[in-house]
Amino acid sequence: MGPVTIVDFSCAWVLKDAFQINRSKPGWMSREDVLKFYSDVHAEGVELMDEYWHDCSPEHLRSLAGDLGLPITCYVFFVDLALPQEQRQEQIDSGRRLLDRTAAIGTSRAMIVPAVYKSEFSYSDQQSWVIDGLRVFAEYAESLGLKTTGREH
Repeated sequence: MGPVTIVDFSCAWVLKDAFQINRSKPGWMSREDVLKFYSDVHAEGVELMDEYWHDCSPEHLRSLAGDLGLPITCYVFFVDLALPQEQRQEQIDSGRRLLDRTAAIGTSRAMIVPAVYKSEFSYSDQQSWVIDGLRVFAEYAESLGLKTTGREH
């Protein structure tokens, strides 16, 4: 069995300064407090979401996690690939930058959330666009020494 890791989103409901999910009471922990909590409960690694950490340099993230003894095991980000080619290129470019960031952070895995379903396009078209985009990302990630995983949103 591999290491027991946890994604920062698991504590989204307690975050006070980062991306907020709908809830009845405000959060009370900073994103740094969440990482400290994960260290305190002996998680063996952390998966970081770009949504929470986009404003921090890769060096800062490595230092923060390293000081807590939490290897960053995956960087998670969203790009919307369920778009026609002329609209998708901007997302492809953004995804490549995020894969570069993933490599700079020092983790070997990127989880790509690749789409939000749109009623104005057929499901089969969107599926094809997402597959094409993920293929581009997988090839680029491989050139950086990264592995990718995806999930529909």
